Amino acid sequence: MLGENVNSVRVTRLSGKVVCVSQTPIFDLSNQPTSIYFVAVKTDQTTVVKKIIKN
Repeated sequence: MLGENVNSVRVTRLSGKVVCVSQTPIFDLSNQPTSIYFVAVKTDQTTVVKKIIKN
């Protein structure tokens, strides 16, 4: 994934609610509540999903 072009980034809460969609790999969760989030990064080659815990 390193060096690949990011097509989109989608951030969802554990509940499934989408809180952010971006065309760049930069997103801001500072105005979001404490929760578990999933970040899906889509490139031309693959989609990677990572879990983020915001305290």
